[in-house]
Amino acid sequence: MMSKEILMVADAVSNEKGVSRAVIFEAIEIAIASASQRHFHEDADLFVNIDRETGEIKIQKVLEIVEKIEDPAREITLDTAQKTDKKNTGLKVGDKIYEELPQIDFGRIAAQSAKQVISTRVREAEKNRQYEDFIDKQGQILSGIITVSYTHLRAHETKANLGCR
Repeated sequence: MMSKEILMVADAVSNEKGVSRAVIFEAIEIAIASASQRHFHEDADLFVNIDRETGEIKIQKVLEIVEKIEDPAREITLDTAQKTDKKNTGLKVGDKIYEELPQIDFGRIAAQSAKQVISTRVREAEKNRQYEDFIDKQGQILSGIITVSYTHLRAHETKANLGCR
């Protein structure tokens, strides 16, 4: 059920904010990775991938293959890696392997943190889109409609808040 909800949220936010689905998915992946790191209490590199068609979430721990382990949360020996990943026979020092982690149940705090990360990323993407929309119009006179109060301006598809004095 969660996977379908993620797809619906990505579509809704993308349509509402005029930001690409890829940006929304990237923000959700970063938020899930952050929450997962807190959940597993690890200083490991985590990789989160959301399937864009099904909404399936994969959380993986990234381990670098080394000769001697200095950071057990981020490194693994070649022997251990070969025992762990029997399908991949061409492993060598310097490669990375991905260890599948279980799905987590987000608590209230993790969900709020994820919402904050997603909101920040979406705002950044929205500002970038607005900048790209208007950079070509620099030096031109544009018309706009002032709505409701004198502090809101709508020009084309962009809304802006004007500072009051």
